[in-house]
Amino acid sequence: MVVQKKETLLEEAAGNVVEFLKKNESEILNTWIANQLKSVTRRPDLISKEELEAQSTKFLENFMKAISMGNLEDTAAKEFEPINTLLAEISKDYAVRGFTPSEAAIYIFSLKETLMEFFQKEYTSDPESFIRIVIHISRLLDKLGLVTFENFLEGREGKLKEYAKLMSEVSTPILFLWKEILFLPIVGVVDSKRAQTIMETILQQIVEKSSKIIILDILGVRVVDSAVANHIVKITRATRLMGCESIITGISSSIAQTLVNLGVDLGGLITKSTLIGGLEYAFDMLGYRMIQDSPVTKK
Repeated sequence: MVVQKKETLLEEAAGNVVEFLKKNESEILNTWIANQLKSVTRRPDLISKEELEAQSTKFLENFMKAISMGNLEDTAAKEFEPINTLLAEISKDYAVRGFTPSEAAIYIFSLKETLMEFFQKEYTSDPESFIRIVIHISRLLDKLGLVTFENFLEGREGKLKEYAKLMSEVSTPILFLWKEILFLPIVGVVDSKRAQTIMETILQQIVEKSSKIIILDILGVRVVDSAVANHIVKITRATRLMGCESIITGISSSIAQTLVNLGVDLGGLITKSTLIGGLEYAFDMLGYRMIQDSPVTKK
């Protein structure tokens, strides 16, 4: 009995696979694309037939180049760099477009299914070679499938972070209200994370606009309790260290009663019940006066 080394068997299997793929490249590519197009997870609304064909053609070309080096195991090897890069681009793009994980994974696993069909026909009379090739190719494509999935998750996580950042910016709309006056209407829930975002955004705008006063309107805050009050106190202290005074507006009677009942100390903070009241106070601090139906003038 002749015992062949594992490396020799791998090289032999790789050589057989490459030779077979070259001989049947066009037919394999067409079948693979057809299998993807008829898949139940097919998303024609997210990717066109032409784009899918271009992606698949490029992948198969790079796949053949990679395994032509005799490597059917190590997807981290240098020859697989183009494949890994391409899969990363495709997977992250799929995540951004809105594909589900299973819809993204079918890209690689449909190739596996296609190749199994072709190898079965080719090696009908040689089951030993068929099993050896199928084992190596199956493991290889499974590894590439994991690469696809990992990059898809990374792409989706990046999209979620981008969305969260956008929502954070939208929920912190600081307006340059007047010379040296900023205005921030706070709406919704103020938790620790959002309070930190608000503080960072305010301090950045104070520096950029050289502002002396910022008006924080809390009329739209869903719940004002001791935690929210403490966040506001911290924000005003931070702005004061930057040489900018804070004016809190939107203090309704219910909010005032709640803060009193909770024993929250807002001593040292400038508070006004309305935005107009806060604006008048801000103008007065800067030495301006408001005259009805007339522009704001310097005192």
